[in-house]
Amino acid sequence: MATTRVLRGKTRQLVQYIDQKVIVISKPPGVISQLQAGTRTQDDASGLLFENSIDKIIDDLTLKLNLDTRPVPVHRLDKATTGALLLGRTPDAVKSFSKQFSSREISKTYLALVRGGRETFKTDQGNIIAKLGLDSHGRTQLQKDGTETSTTWELLASSPLAPISLLRLKLHTGFKHQLRVHLARILGAPILGDSLHSQSKISEKILEVAKIPEDRLFLHSSNISFSRYRKATPRRYTVGVTAPLPKDFVQLCNAFGFKPDPEELHGVVTVNREPAPYNQTDFETWYTHWRSGVNEWHSSKTET
Repeated sequence: MATTRVLRGKTRQLVQYIDQKVIVISKPPGVISQLQAGTRTQDDASGLLFENSIDKIIDDLTLKLNLDTRPVPVHRLDKATTGALLLGRTPDAVKSFSKQFSSREISKTYLALVRGGRETFKTDQGNIIAKLGLDSHGRTQLQKDGTETSTTWELLASSPLAPISLLRLKLHTGFKHQLRVHLARILGAPILGDSLHSQSKISEKILEVAKIPEDRLFLHSSNISFSRYRKATPRRYTVGVTAPLPKDFVQLCNAFGFKPDPEELHGVVTVNREPAPYNQTDFETWYTHWRSGVNEWHSSKTET
């Protein structure tokens, strides 16, 4: 499993988008996005938990990008989940993006490999509405008097080789382990690698096609879209950041006979749903671009 100890020299490559107020990174699997106070000293004298936390990545980013202030995560992703994670660069930015989350202005889309073939799904898309709560051990479960939660799902592909499918998921609410419970308990298609909410064994047909890691959940925060503002008109515009799929996720897709959308495969940045006019992998140009205060996306940069 990837850790920040392994990725220390590649931290900057995790950056998918950056401007004066926000950074979006692609979180690797196994990275803790919220390290509880005292964890490092009380539970892990070696510092390994801190080493594998988002705090370590943020420390590295602050140093390597020579940032004036330390970015702060505005939301969280489960330890096992990969993909787009939004960091606020100033206290005002953190407050602003937190309000966008509270008012559901920020859109989050996920991709998941799930255990279930085409016959598992009665339709190609749908909306799951269910009430969720926590049991006495803090685990998410269906509860009649719980909080109402909602997830939209879309079937993108099903494998011709084994009962595995690729789903696109959109969160409309944000309850702990919402996607995992909705898929396992409501849709009957647990996320590949989720042993917490599905105790059934993986089909032999799946294992005949590919080896499935025991400690890997194939759930990826694919896209996050949020509002930004500028002095020019129109003042408000929407930035969308798609984090590229992890290598092992792509390898499984290929093994099971289907390919993700190119933008989801490689990642892309959009402004008002149009591709940004410069190559997101050209980080030095990108960094200089926003650092100089230029906030016009369609400037002298040529499209790539």
